[in-house]
This record gives sequence, structure tokens and C-alpha cells, in this order.
Amino acid sequence: MAVLGETEGLNLLSDASKRGSLAFSVEIECPSSALDERLKCAADFIRTGMRMLSGEYPEFVQLREITE
Repeated sequence: MAVLGETEGLNLLSDASKRGSLAFSVEIECPSSALDERLKCAADFIRTGMRMLSGEYPEFVQLREITE
């Protein structure tokens, strides 16, 4: 999350106000192919990690992904 928040050209909104819950969205402010690739890699990293955790702890970890 910190990497996304510090990436110029991205707008990160996150909410971790409830214990055990994390919601976030990322929008590209200044489109570029380099930024697109960086965001895709970050998404793959987060998605893979969450899927692994969900597989190991299905009663405690749920991944819900919304794309537009």
C-alpha cells in the first residue's frame, strides 16, 4: 500500500478503520504505459498474496475484487 501511495500519478484511497478489514481503490491520474505496468505488477502481487492467504485461511480471509 505504501508503494502505491507514494507513486506519482496514482490516487490511492484506503480504509482500514475496522479491525481485520482493508478496502482500497487506486486510480490513475496521469496515464502512461510505465504507470500502467507498475500498477499491473502491484495488483498481481496483492492478488496472489491474498489468494494464498485465502486458500490457507478460508474462514478468515476473503478477497473481493472489483474492476471497472
